[in-house]
Parts: sequence; structure tokens; C-alpha cells
Amino acid sequence: MSAATFRTIADELVAALDGASFSQAISPGLSRLADRTPQDLETLAVTVVRQAITLTEGDRGGDLADYRLNIVLEKKVSRRDAEAVAIDPLEDLAEEILDFVSAADLDTPGPPVACEQDPIFDPETLKTKHIFLSVITPTYRHLRTQP
Repeated sequence: MSAATFRTIADELVAALDGASFSQAISPGLSRLADRTPQDLETLAVTVVRQAITLTEGDRGGDLADYRLNIVLEKKVSRRDAEAVAIDPLEDLAEEILDFVSAADLDTPGPPVACEQDPIFDPETLKTKHIFLSVITPTYRHLRTQP
């Protein structure tokens, strides 16, 4: 049940992102890994990756499951644009996505119980690979009924 629920939540999140309007166009996708090459990142990549499930004992005939997903934003930036010119709009977009996701009410789990952005951007990846990398992690809670 949990794997199917996790896939459903991830699919709903991708569909919600795809249907939303942001300051930059995005084409979100679902992947098991966010492992694009620098050549793939000439255009902005937005990838939803299932991260983890945490179970806690529930009180109404089932366990509570917290489903954490990562929304990974990646884009190659030129060495000269690795400053505010290229980074500011990407940081703004990441914050727009964070705001959208934190308020989005998905069909299966409802709204997230937590939503964080860490890193806002990864300075090491930017410095060494010239890739803007930001990760948004929403957590959705769902009651898993027991058979």
C-alpha cells in the first residue's frame, strides 16, 4: 500500500506543479534519481524524487505515514553568470515553488504538514560545477489503514 500511495502522491505533486504558473516556465518530471548531466542542464530541470517514509503509530486503526519528497531544481549557469544575474531569478523561482507547494492541497494526502528548502542553493555545486541546485522538501501525512 505505501509504495502505491507514495507514487500517487508524487504523481499528484508533479501534476500540480505542471499546472501552476510561475515566473519561469517549468516542465516537472518524476524520477528515482536527480542525476542529470551538465549538458542536460542547459535548460532548467525540475525533478520530483521520492525521498523517505516515516511511520508513527496512529490511534484510529492505522499508522500515520509521513511521505517526504524532494523537488530538485537544477540549471547550468555560465562562470560569469554565477553571480546574481543568473542566480537571483532561480532563487526567486525556488521560493515561488516553495510557496505554491506549501499551500497546495493534493487529492490523496491534502496539504503538506511541513515544507522546507535546503539548500536554498548549494554554493559548492555552483562553484565547482557551475550548476544552480536547490531542493524543496514537502512532507505529506497520510493514514495507512491496517488490513
